Amino acid sequence: MKHTEFARILNSLVGRREPFAVATVVRTEGSSLGKPGFKVIISKEGETVYGSLGGVCPESAIVSTAQGTMKTGQPKTVRVFLESVEKAVEGTVVSQSEDEIHVETNCGGTMEVYVEPYLPQHRMILVGQGGKDDVEDALVKMGKTLDFEVIVVDHSPVLSEEPDQLIKEMDYDLSRFKFGESDSSSSGSWACSRADRGSRTTSKRSARRATPRSSSSR
Repeated sequence: MKHTEFARILNSLVGRREPFAVATVVRTEGSSLGKPGFKVIISKEGETVYGSLGGVCPESAIVSTAQGTMKTGQPKTVRVFLESVEKAVEGTVVSQSEDEIHVETNCGGTMEVYVEPYLPQHRMILVGQGGKDDVEDALVKMGKTLDFEVIVVDHSPVLSEEPDQLIKEMDYDLSRFKFGESDSSSSGSWACSRADRGSRTTSKRSARRATPRSSSSR
């Protein structure tokens, strides 16, 4: 595995704010093509983006585990049994553990695989109307405290703490902004909604906050 290429793909996925998981072989016993340190990057669609665990069989078996970690935000270690068809079927039927995977292959060994999800940082998008706004200022502070990526759309804000990104265009069109499923939005003069991608408007001041779900450290 080329470490520079591995890092490039990781950075590309992070830059596009796409969830993914990295599965790494941490231990092997007996015969196994995969060795400690072998790893793969798995996309949210379940595709192997880069790397190898030593073969298609263990890699395809890890996909559902990887997608599960992306849903929960929690890493997981699974034990992969590389067995004959008969033993794999028997193990799948008998085993009651979600941490055990029985794969049909003739290697005969086992692998322990650590699967870690990488999720986009939650964002708080605030739309202000210029000038001093205590609510806007408080939301910026709260978002930073809760480890949100705070984005402020305001042509002339008065803030005591700098947001992560400030958009000061006077007539900024929110339809240009790519909202994500985990984004939280708030507006002073008009509200933006994740459901309609910012197309709804209202004259009533509103504020919404989201509590960040548990996710792996970046």
